[in-house]
Amino acid sequence: MLPLLGLAVVLLIAKGVVVLAERQAWLLAVIGCALAVAVGYAVRRVRWRGRALVARPAWLSLPQIDHLGHQQFEEAVRDLLRRDGIRAHRVGGAGDRGADVIGSDVWGRRVVVQCKRTAVGGKVGDQVLQVVSGTARPIHKADLALIVTNGGFTRNALRNAPDYAVLLVDRQLLGRWAAGGEPLYELLGVVDPPSGRWRWPMAKGFWNS
Repeated sequence: MLPLLGLAVVLLIAKGVVVLAERQAWLLAVIGCALAVAVGYAVRRVRWRGRALVARPAWLSLPQIDHLGHQQFEEAVRDLLRRDGIRAHRVGGAGDRGADVIGSDVWGRRVVVQCKRTAVGGKVGDQVLQVVSGTARPIHKADLALIVTNGGFTRNALRNAPDYAVLLVDRQLLGRWAAGGEPLYELLGVVDPPSGRWRWPMAKGFWNS
């Protein structure tokens, strides 16, 4: 009788071990699936944040702007123009002929922008202004021609900008613009055509604003 009882106990224990192992395997499978979902979600969040950095430029700081790639910088400028109510699209790339972003404001003025992402402390020279001046109006039919950079401009560029009729947005202005507090036209001193206070491109005090 005892041997039979012992055998029964052994069989019960063996069955319990099998059931436990099956349950553990099921539990491990559930944990594995949960971890896979969590990892996938985390990766998608990181990618989404990377896209959001460009999609929400109104809150970009200058250090964030400095970490954008060239295309992302152009996209950020495009989105900033859109935030200001300008219908803008990115056209930068091979053969862009001096235009990275082109837009149209609410008064129908065509805005042509050359974006120059530089290393911190970098400066955009007079030769860039020459290119933009030579293509913005004759080729792209611009009413407003701008150069936007996260750096600065050389003395020659600053001095010759009125002659080229090109508006310059340097690091300081870009920082204020990207912070979301002031539209670009206000920062540059461009006023609404109906007011009669602005005449392109040589309004009094325009270039010193």
